[in-house]
Amino acid sequence: MDKNKPKPVSIKIEKELHVCPNCGYDDGFHTSFVRTTKDTCKIILICPSCHARYDPDWTVDIHSSPQRARRTQRKKSV
Repeated sequence: MDKNKPKPVSIKIEKELHVCPNCGYDDGFHTSFVRTTKDTCKIILICPSCHARYDPDWTVDIHSSPQRARRTQRKKSV
């Protein structure tokens, strides 16, 4: 993680979490994905108002597509 950003505070989500415990902002959170391995990211919740960072201890598996998108050229109609 970025050294300039505060370490996320561990948070347990009971039923729902949409209010920031730090400032009371009540319209939800931004999300940040922090890569922990080649195939896994940790999800961090960020308050849009006070920028407090919370770690709900969630991870997500990232699967890369084996094929890359290719640029195709259209054939010109005569």
